[in-house]
This record gives sequence, structure tokens and C-alpha cells, in this order.
Amino acid sequence: MQLGEVTLRSEREGESAVRSRIRLWLDADSAARTVNAPVDPPADPSPGLGTGLPVPHARAATVMEAARALVTGSRADRRRVRVLLACVVAAERPAWFAELCLLADALVVGEHPSADRWSPEERRLVVGWVAVLLELSGEAGVERLVDALVRRGSDAGNDRRNPG
Repeated sequence: MQLGEVTLRSEREGESAVRSRIRLWLDADSAARTVNAPVDPPADPSPGLGTGLPVPHARAATVMEAARALVTGSRADRRRVRVLLACVVAAERPAWFAELCLLADALVVGEHPSADRWSPEERRLVVGWVAVLLELSGEAGVERLVDALVRRGSDAGNDRRNPG
């Protein structure tokens, strides 16, 4: 099977081309590192998630508040943070930030259990905030965001009956 066939099949199944390409890269990288090594499938602690992280349902506003708190509480250079935050709300994002947003959407936001209930503008803003966390802290920033959302688990917006 060739890359084009996989991409077309993934698009028919509802996945974006970006997400399917990233998964192909990750699968190829993983296969290259584990040739002939038996691999057990990872346990998925949260139904419907492919991340392997225990991400609770949450409103977009809750996710943005948690991300904002992490960004503003970080020790990153203030000028750099201001540039990144301007990109979050910009109507037209710079190309480098737009590419970062593609990764944030495909690898993090697209896997959130409540993302399909958010409006397009809410999703766009959450993607921007996650992109800032990725730029400032990488995977550790995403893990801190998940931890912050778990701590906010008693928030009514995280209730599985009202996950919007």
C-alpha cells in the first residue's frame, strides 16, 4: 500500500490528511525502532482517546483557562510569550505558527474527548493555546495541561453528562 492510498482511505474514514500523515510518520518511526521486537498494544485509560493520557471531558473555556495559567506562570522570556500570544488571537496566523497549530490540532486537540462539541472558533483558540504550550515546553507542557485539567475535574464543565 502506498502513502497516497493510505491518505485517501483515511480521508474517506473522516481523518484529516495531516493527522493520517503524522500517524504514518509515527508508525514508520516506531517500526524502524522496534524491528522484530514484540509490542503490546498500549492501554488506553480514557475511552475514545488515542493519546494514552487520562484527559477528562472539558469545555473549551476550561482548557483555555488551564493553558493560559500554565503559559503566564511559565519562566519563558516575556517578549517571546507576547509574540506567541499575539499569534493565538491573530486573524491570520504567521506560517510558522500555523504549522505548529497543525501539530497541536492533530496530536493534542483532535484527541480531546470534548473537542467535537466545541465551536470552530473555540477549537481554533484551544489549538492556539496548545501550540503555545508546545512551543514553550514541548510534550511536558501538554502533560502539565492534562494534569491541570484533571485537577479541575470537579468543574461542572468536566461532567461527562455536560461535556460541551
